Amino acid sequence: MTTNFRPPSKNSLPIFGVLKGAMTTVRARRRQWLWAAVALACSALTAATISKALNRAEQARAQLGTSSMVLVATVDIPAGSPIRAEQVELSARPVGQIPVTASRSLESVVGARTRFGVARREIVTSTALVRTAQSTLATRIPLGSIVAAIPLPSGSLVPSVGDRVDAYATNDSTGAGVGASPPTIERAQKVAENAEVLQVDAGVALITVDDAHAAVVTNALLRGQVALVMRPTG
Repeated sequence: MTTNFRPPSKNSLPIFGVLKGAMTTVRARRRQWLWAAVALACSALTAATISKALNRAEQARAQLGTSSMVLVATVDIPAGSPIRAEQVELSARPVGQIPVTASRSLESVVGARTRFGVARREIVTSTALVRTAQSTLATRIPLGSIVAAIPLPSGSLVPSVGDRVDAYATNDSTGAGVGASPPTIERAQKVAENAEVLQVDAGVALITVDDAHAAVVTNALLRGQVALVMRPTG
């Protein structure tokens, strides 16, 4: 008698079914662990990137939030112009916006000439300036003005520096020139108004005169005597 024997398949044996299920579970768990590791690494990288960005932003904010006093232009200053005290002022600016060449004192800029134009509210830097030989008095002359030297005869008004005066010219028909005593007065004419006294020394007062009246005052000094009259303050 012939008997047909077939060996059991792997799927028909209980042990193989258990092993197959276990391997499937292990592979599934491995995939879960792998994805978890990838997610954790991505989270760590993202957190580090955000932390660095926040630190940089905080440093920039702290730097910009710290202010320092620098000189800025109060008006547009053309190229080649001497800088005067009334054209600049100290202003607080964030340190992150201040160049290393920024000027911080009036003494460092007043009297210097600009290499190029400086716009209003722009920081005045040393690279924008050219220092030339110039007297202290010259830097105090307002824009659009000149300085006239007015002799002060004995017994006349002697103003002080900073006073405001009017200047009157009197013609001397004797031809004796400025300071002749006594002159023959034909008329008196106001040749300067609200002029500032910049200096008084050796019987001479230096006053500011508008450019438009420079020729009138000069002519008055050549032809006769100029007298000063004090204006009230305030």
